[in-house]
Amino acid sequence: MVAIWCVLVAFGGDPGPAERAIALYARALLLQRDAELLSAVKAPEEARKLEPDVAAIHKALTQLYLAIDRPEDALIAGKRALELNPDDHETAHLHARQLRNLKRQPEAVAVLARALARMPMRERLDLRAQFALELASVAEEAGDPEKTEAGYRAALAAFEQRETIKTEGKIPERELLALMAETRERLAKTCVQRNKPDEALAHFAEARKLEPERAGRLALLVAGLLEKQNRPAEALRAVDETLGTQPVGLEPVEQKLRLLRAVNRGNEGLAFLEKVASDDAYNLPIQILLGEELVRRGRADRAEAHLEKVFESSPTPEVAAGLLARYKADAANGASRLLTRLDRAIAKGVGKEGDDEEKKVPGDPASAAQARALLVALKRETELTARVLQAGVQMVTGNEKLEYQTRTSLAALASRTRQLALAETLYRSCLRQPGLPMPGGNGEAESYSGLLRVLGYARKHREIVEICKQGLETAQATNRVLFHLELSRAQMALGNKTESLAAADLGVTESNDHSRLLARRNRAVLLAEAGKAGEAISECQALFKEYNRPGEVRDVRYTLSVVHSIGRNLDKSEEQLKLILEADPTDATACNDLGYHYAEENRNLDEAERLVRKAIELDRRDRTSGTEVGVDADHDNAAYLDSLGWVLFRRGKLAEARKELERASRLPGGDDDPVVWDHLGDVLARLDQREPARTAYEKALRLYAAGYRNRNDSAPGEIRKKIQLLQP
Repeated sequence: MVAIWCVLVAFGGDPGPAERAIALYARALLLQRDAELLSAVKAPEEARKLEPDVAAIHKALTQLYLAIDRPEDALIAGKRALELNPDDHETAHLHARQLRNLKRQPEAVAVLARALARMPMRERLDLRAQFALELASVAEEAGDPEKTEAGYRAALAAFEQRETIKTEGKIPERELLALMAETRERLAKTCVQRNKPDEALAHFAEARKLEPERAGRLALLVAGLLEKQNRPAEALRAVDETLGTQPVGLEPVEQKLRLLRAVNRGNEGLAFLEKVASDDAYNLPIQILLGEELVRRGRADRAEAHLEKVFESSPTPEVAAGLLARYKADAANGASRLLTRLDRAIAKGVGKEGDDEEKKVPGDPASAAQARALLVALKRETELTARVLQAGVQMVTGNEKLEYQTRTSLAALASRTRQLALAETLYRSCLRQPGLPMPGGNGEAESYSGLLRVLGYARKHREIVEICKQGLETAQATNRVLFHLELSRAQMALGNKTESLAAADLGVTESNDHSRLLARRNRAVLLAEAGKAGEAISECQALFKEYNRPGEVRDVRYTLSVVHSIGRNLDKSEEQLKLILEADPTDATACNDLGYHYAEENRNLDEAERLVRKAIELDRRDRTSGTEVGVDADHDNAAYLDSLGWVLFRRGKLAEARKELERASRLPGGDDDPVVWDHLGDVLARLDQREPARTAYEKALRLYAAGYRNRNDSAPGEIRKKIQLLQP
């Protein structure tokens, strides 16, 4: 093709647009062949300008754009290529696949359906089958059962000419039979969805003939269909066929129990289930089902004994959940019995320390595994958890024996479920009777940290002061810096600035190399809150000179940002956040704080939303991957959701803002944050939801009054003014 242009030029001819387009197209093909893709794109783009109605040029551009990752341009070129040549099945397939990858299934279905309809019957049957199967698959994703069925039927029509398709497509006989059986099975499921049960049964039967290996699984599907048609006797025969295969799954066993009851043979169910459980002793779902069936038949004691036996060898949360159901059903004594069971497992799991080697008892890993499984299962049972916590508090207040680690586990559980009074009682009992939670370790620091955390949640700043003073006087194995830091923050929350700064200074004085940076950063923030911004900034500047590791510099910058924010010097606060993000664009806290700053000043709102959403994604990734372990791994950060809600409010997206702020208000850390409730009140007021807005504002005021540590003393007064504006 290049030769055409060369000849014309050599003989003095003047090539027209068509000739130039051909030459450019040919050049593109040569460059593409040589893998020079970026250069190859320019030639057909020029050719398209000269000859915009040549399908081959648009087809070439489609492939090149995909190769150099320009998907939007590829979509446009592919669409145009098909408009010019609707019979180009290769481009149709490529275009549909791209639409499917972009989650635009309905458009992909339309492209494939048109291509299949235009495909001549003399076209290769294996190609027709391929298009038909892809059409069915994409239509299924799009939720279009009619086109799904049409696709599978078209594929079967091609498969029916088995000898021809084997020859044309060179498909081995066994592979072709498996493909036909799979298509029959999928068509049967579609017929079920479209309420065509008789056709579904016929297709299931054909699939079994084509590939007998599917018989057991297909029999289960047939049994389910017959059961829905109220044909229990036939369904029972089908499920028995499934049960004849190995391994036995839970679904057919449960189905047989139902069907036996449906045909008035329910008395056979327990014997059947016991045999299945005996034959497959390590099938935990079956063992749990046997426990449930025993309970259903009024044999609760036997059920509990059976599950205990299973739990001894397989201490999993799933088996523990079956046991917990028994304790939960025992309204009178279940909670105390469960607590005793848990305490016994913890005692054996932890073992016993002692100065005398002969009195030491090594921990038992199997018992520890049981204790962990019971605690995991218990966290999922809200009502039972409350009963167990009450039983635990009654025991410790009555001076009954309860293992130290049982107390701390219950306290942590109470804290997580925001039953703060119970958590406080349990942690205080640990301090009255300290013990060894694990061989070789001391639990005093754990108990103090837990108690101070719970008191902080409850805004009990005076109690925090008392505990810190007590710890400084009597604690033996807890870092004194912990008490100085918590004491300094509590005193500042109480408005005792002099006492707060004195405690912060002691924290620095008594810190070591490991804790000194934290103590000094704490002092800088408290200096700013005390109105001594100059000293706070000087402290941060001194830290920059003394600490130069990347993580240390980041922490100092963040502290300086907070100091400037307290002083309402937002430009300098933002400057530090930007420097943090220059060094590490994946710093979630800096992303959130900078986005929130923008929202507060009602500027750069597009960038603010991008930053806050990035913070949420980064935080979500950190919580759900790697080695991070936490009880709230399934919860987004409430502060970040509050920031997002506030950004959306500023952007006028009120419905979205309300959704995010209501999410934040239901999460730990957001349910007791007055800022969240104040923001929610603003959104509801703008939506003219006056009573809900008033409720949110009043909740914010109650939280401020309860002692929430606030860096903006004017916030409660501003909320009261907003409440007045809601008056009719």
